[in-house]
Amino acid sequence: MPKILKLLLLFVVVLIVAMFAAQPLIGWYLAPSGDVAKLNGRSSLDYKAMDLWAAHPSKDSSAMVTPQGVSSVDQVTAAADVFFIHPTTYFGPGTWNSNVAHDGFDKQGVEHLIATAASTFNVCCAIYAPHYRQAHIAAFTTDDRNAGEAALDFAYQDVEDAFAEFLAQREAGRPFFIAGHSQGSLHGARLIYSKIANTDLAEHMVAAYLIGYWFRPDTFTRILPSTPLCQHYNDTGCTVTYDSYDNTGPGRLNDLALPHWYPQGWEWTADKAGSCINPLGWHQDDDLEAAQKNLGGIGWQGSFSLINLLTNNNTGFTYQTLGEPVEELTSAQCGRQNILLVDTQEGTSFDNPGKGVDKSLHPKDWNLFYMNLRQNIADRLASYEAAVIQ
Repeated sequence: MPKILKLLLLFVVVLIVAMFAAQPLIGWYLAPSGDVAKLNGRSSLDYKAMDLWAAHPSKDSSAMVTPQGVSSVDQVTAAADVFFIHPTTYFGPGTWNSNVAHDGFDKQGVEHLIATAASTFNVCCAIYAPHYRQAHIAAFTTDDRNAGEAALDFAYQDVEDAFAEFLAQREAGRPFFIAGHSQGSLHGARLIYSKIANTDLAEHMVAAYLIGYWFRPDTFTRILPSTPLCQHYNDTGCTVTYDSYDNTGPGRLNDLALPHWYPQGWEWTADKAGSCINPLGWHQDDDLEAAQKNLGGIGWQGSFSLINLLTNNNTGFTYQTLGEPVEELTSAQCGRQNILLVDTQEGTSFDNPGKGVDKSLHPKDWNLFYMNLRQNIADRLASYEAAVIQ
């Protein structure tokens, strides 16, 4: 074998070994350090301050960007409000909960979700989306479950405080939505149980969009019995939820236990079915909805790099537009274990570059069905308003 080929082969082998060796080192570096902050010793955040809101009707934000050819409602004259809880964007390095005062990599992640998920509500709503001291991603995978639960409890208290300020700033009796993604959806379900169900607020909540978290079916008997899964496109007082997987993969892996909050305490389970509403047909059954029903997806913009993650750097990228929706992007089916199966997005801006063998498309749950969600939000508000008039 020529020497140059031997050297090339050696280089490839060394590179492969280095890549495998680097993974645990990176994981160690990003892992949360220290003890979880004590809940009873925490200082509350003052949500009267505008810098604690990723989106607010009184400030400019990427929640107001729209796809090409689509207009947004005036935030001052909007007929309804939404309280949107962003997902986990904090991957470390650092402590168990993010620092809202630090302009780090997590803030860049929030920008993407505000622009490409919360903005679905600018079809009708004034958008409120708080920053909060979110739990580190490790809270969902740690062997130290007490620490994971404590970090999530700490984060939730900020969400509850922000919701109190949301209520104080809006006119009583206005219709509103609760929405979130991933960790935000987990907190959203708890918020509905703790602060909305069985109160006067419940009659004004149009619907909940708690997308991107694996909600066991008993969520809707033990936590949200008064906010059941939606059955039709214009139901109100109900919940929309799903989490997306490439239909060429195996789907959710049963060996990964995730935390579920219940009034009786936290539970970790791995082997139960989830809950699914098909965003192309708005039903719970396993009927396949063709891609022709997909009104358009919206991809992420900007660039991502491991260096920015490792250095906890916010590049400062902000959305100016969402571009042109990609119509007929994917079909959708509530399949095995009630996961949402979608057409493969390999090589597109709708793929999940961090997906594992399960081929989860989790980061793009909202993006794949952006225009359908936008239309459905308007439909449910119209249905609510019609019922009020009657």
